Amino acid sequence: CMELVVREAAILFESRSDETCDVVVTVEAPLELRISRALSREGHAALTREDIIKRFQQQLNHHERMAKADHVLQNDGTSPLLPQVLDVMVAIRRMLG
Repeated sequence: CMELVVREAAILFESRSDETCDVVVTVEAPLELRISRALSREGHAALTREDIIKRFQQQLNHHERMAKADHVLQNDGTSPLLPQVLDVMVAIRRMLG
């Protein structure tokens, strides 16, 4: 049985927290979809579109994140996410033995 710890962090690379991870998976989506999702999140009602864009601008862009990540999942609404997650889990199991 393999034990995994999953860390969700919007600023994983910026905070250098990736340095304590064996494997980094990033989830990518088109900018407009990311903005729409952020605006619809519960607890973010006071945030404006401009606020969200400013937050995104403080993070690495998607090209930089994809270059630093070990695996990239596409969450664009057209590619099923679960099969991608399962493929990554298989790859991690192989890597860790």
